[in-house]
Amino acid sequence: MGMNIVAAGIVLLAGYLWLTRGFFSAFLSLLCVVAAGAVAFAVWEPLGYLLLENAPARGFFGTFIEGSAWGIALAFPFAATLAVLRVAVDSLLRRNVRVGAVPDYIGGGICGVLAGVIISGITVLSVGFLRLPTDLSFLGYNPVTFDGQGSVKRGEKLWVPTDRMTEWFYATLSTQAFASSQPLATWHPDLYLVPGSLRHNANKGASKNTIRKNQFVVVSSYAVNPAKANLSGKAAMDSILRDKWRPAPQAGVMDIDGNVYQGDAKLFGYVIQFQGEAKEKASGQVLLGNAQVRVVAKNAQGETRSFFPFATLAAYQLTPDQLEALKDKGSPIRFARFPFNSGGDGIYIPSVGGGTEARFGLEFIVPNDYTPIALYVRNTRHPLTAPPAQEFASAAARDSAIDRLMGGSTRAAEFVEDSSTFIVGNQRSDKPLDAPPENGGVSLDNRMVAGSFNLVIQRDQVGPGVNVARRGGRSASWAVNSGEAEYSAAEIASNRALDADLRVDAFAAGDGVMLVRVNIGMDTPWGLGERGLPVDKPITLIDADGNAYDAIGYVYRDNQKVRIRYTPDQPLVGLQDFPSLTRSLAGQSCSVYFRVTNGVVVNRLAVGERVVLKWAPPFRVQGLQR
Repeated sequence: MGMNIVAAGIVLLAGYLWLTRGFFSAFLSLLCVVAAGAVAFAVWEPLGYLLLENAPARGFFGTFIEGSAWGIALAFPFAATLAVLRVAVDSLLRRNVRVGAVPDYIGGGICGVLAGVIISGITVLSVGFLRLPTDLSFLGYNPVTFDGQGSVKRGEKLWVPTDRMTEWFYATLSTQAFASSQPLATWHPDLYLVPGSLRHNANKGASKNTIRKNQFVVVSSYAVNPAKANLSGKAAMDSILRDKWRPAPQAGVMDIDGNVYQGDAKLFGYVIQFQGEAKEKASGQVLLGNAQVRVVAKNAQGETRSFFPFATLAAYQLTPDQLEALKDKGSPIRFARFPFNSGGDGIYIPSVGGGTEARFGLEFIVPNDYTPIALYVRNTRHPLTAPPAQEFASAAARDSAIDRLMGGSTRAAEFVEDSSTFIVGNQRSDKPLDAPPENGGVSLDNRMVAGSFNLVIQRDQVGPGVNVARRGGRSASWAVNSGEAEYSAAEIASNRALDADLRVDAFAAGDGVMLVRVNIGMDTPWGLGERGLPVDKPITLIDADGNAYDAIGYVYRDNQKVRIRYTPDQPLVGLQDFPSLTRSLAGQSCSVYFRVTNGVVVNRLAVGERVVLKWAPPFRVQGLQR
């Protein structure tokens, strides 16, 4: 209701305003509005990327810019261009032209309404792009919804659908009067749907709605083509919609217009690897829904359409007890296929485990006469310039290749050991220990500890940049969800006897992961300071399967100060994020923290590609943390 009133109100107000000013003045205003809109849509995408890439990684300002980039990139150039054009026109043409009362009223009103439609449309689009964690709609409006089986489809129209009208107008101009080599109509069909689709994210709009180009990479692609198995019609479509976990075809899969897909189509799959910076601040997970990703495909006539995924390949996690029951000592991470088949607010698939990277294999149905040209992840474009790397004749063949499609890492994993690598243990066996070795500098503990110093912070003194939550029941102490702060050592030393309700003494671990703490201070034989190590390379814990876990926090202490950082959504760049580690500073100690998948075997710690610490034998990470 609210957005209907806003959209219609802008149109009516503009119509009334220019009705009273006369046809000539209203016509000039309309030309200015049309030109300003053209400039706004022309610079919208590059300006959006510029804002995303340059937004601060942390802090309120960075969070605001990141969540509002696409809205700002459209609204600001429109408003700025319109203001400049109006000033220029008013300076050049200082007098109005009267063409008669009736023509002035009629012409002025029409021009005013047309200008109002564009102003209203750009306003609705811009506001829709903002990250406003109030609900999946804003002022009661979202142009995107889900049907009962989870397919993304068009939602209700506004009373005066100014967003659709504005998008259609400039999309048409982009291929005709304002034609360019990158027309809006080709790369952003149904642009008015995009703001609403981005609002459909986890936690009712509170999760991330944008992503930077360097926060994801498309690592592989594949297709399932039932024509290779001589299938057609309903049999072909049914073969695409089933898998070995669900023998019956997935029901209710439709395009955005609510039409059931026919048999003359292929399945296109794209395996996307999300980097650590793409994770949510609170959970340390990537949370992905089917409205946040789309494929744009083009036919032989140059027409393009948007397609949303109907299923995803993703990881799931076995518990140590399940591994034991299966007599399996391998990785607890397994892969399967999960349909997006929930209506209502949609379904959001979380990444599992503590690995820095998280992979999803998004699957789309695309008619045979269309070819994918771009993949959009939270509106960030990845061009699709080549056909799928693999083509399967059946879903069964795809299922058998899931581990190969989803496994591995784009990080070179060429971690090098040399004579400077410090080895903990006797190296006599590769059989993993059930717990970290004594004097190995490592602990499966989410308490905030620097060396042997247990840190306790008073809850009402954690600082404005630190978010905390209770660890368990009402009598439990509190844990840091995210944040960074510095305290005086004397202040911290006085907090040992605090009641549980006032104690903040741990980092929040999260489901399915363990926090592994490694002492890297100069009070250890392998201290990472004063060794000439690169300061801009990640500090990484590595498991026996080669999976990497970047450092996400630390606790540092010396005789003067205590510093903490815990940012699951923002891995540490490297040693440059730490206070200087040196033997010359009295009382110094430092522990670094990693979120590690529960059940894996850890064997190495590296800075960049250089292994600085090796546990031989390795140890298994398993247990429960609160």
